Amino acid sequence: MSNSGTSPAPVVFANTPPDLATKLYPPRLRTSHFARPRLDAWFGGNPSARVALVHAPAGAGKSTLAAQWLARAGSPAAWVTLEAGDGRPQQFFRLVLAALHSVDPSLAPATSALAADPRAFDAEMAAHQLIAEFSDVSRPIALVLDDYHTVE
Repeated sequence: MSNSGTSPAPVVFANTPPDLATKLYPPRLRTSHFARPRLDAWFGGNPSARVALVHAPAGAGKSTLAAQWLARAGSPAAWVTLEAGDGRPQQFFRLVLAALHSVDPSLAPATSALAADPRAFDAEMAAHQLIAEFSDVSRPIALVLDDYHTVE
């Protein structure tokens, strides 16, 4: 067993709707856990990696592994726990933006404006805008999409 401490809670702003706020927290880490050095080395072994996909059966500890990695990495991280209804593009963008704003409320202002307008929302435009805005961010920010497989 190894000691990992506990995970810090993200800052959730007053204007974050309650239905979104509950999805922005990583799992609480226990003070002790079973060490998994091979997985820990793989998951945290390449800090320059742009994407990491963790695929395993339910209950295998994927969410815990990601939360442990984020706690060790110490860099800004946004967390979204997804469920089946979150596959609608505007809802998905609202969640991702709320998570990113928990790290830095000034991130992606143009994408936020696009996602806020239900009548004129265009997922492709929002995706391109988010990519463009993130290309200007000078520091690394991790984004975890937990339970992405549940999205319809």
